[in-house]
Formats: sequence, structure tokens, C-alpha cells
Amino acid sequence: MDLNTLKSFYKEDFNIFLYESKTGNKPVLEYIHELNPKAQLKIIYLIELLATYGNNLREPFSKHLKENLFELRAKTNNKAERIIYCFIDGKNCILLHGFTKETQKTPKKELDIALERYDDLIERIKGK
Repeated sequence: MDLNTLKSFYKEDFNIFLYESKTGNKPVLEYIHELNPKAQLKIIYLIELLATYGNNLREPFSKHLKENLFELRAKTNNKAERIIYCFIDGKNCILLHGFTKETQKTPKKELDIALERYDDLIERIKGK
């Protein structure tokens, strides 16, 4: 199977959204803006892959963390850039939290931030 056949087989077009706090902040967008241009390009490429392949995206680009949380994985200049995301209602993907990973394991602090945002998102969806 060639790459074009593989792309057409998996192409599903997922919707990508940025988590927005109650005060209107978009922390993942802020995180991306703080990265150097090369890292920004890699992250944007990964987001495009996520929009195309959704929950079919696998390592080395994406990894399941726990429950409904996944991470996009970019490596630039010996740094590991990560964006934690989730899926809502099938084809809607929400980018929850971005950070530079400095240890082998994803720090609990970073997971807690993503889980807090996920819980906030679910609460607001239920409230509508």
C-alpha cells in the first residue's frame, strides 16, 4: 500500500478546537506562540496530522496517556514539546495543554492541568 492510498484510507477530517478558559484565555495558543519558529512548524504539522487522522494517529506522533487524554509529540533541538488533547463527541478534538517535557515520564503536574481543563470543558458542555 502506498502513502496516498494510506492517506485516503484514513482521512476522516476531525475538527480541532483550542481549549478556552472561562476568562477567554487559550493556553495552548499562548504556548505555541512562545516556541521558536522551528518548534511552531512541527507543532502545526502535528495538529494538521491530528485533523486528518484523528484517533487513528499513533506513535511517534501521538500517544495515549490515560482515560480520554492523548499527547501530540514533537522533538526539536533536544526538547520534547507536548500538547495534551482529548476527543469530544467523536470527531471534535480539543487541545487542552501544551508544555515542554523535561523528564522521561509525563509530569503529574502537567497531567493534572490537562485533567482540570478537561473537567471544566465537560462541565460547561453539560451546562449548555
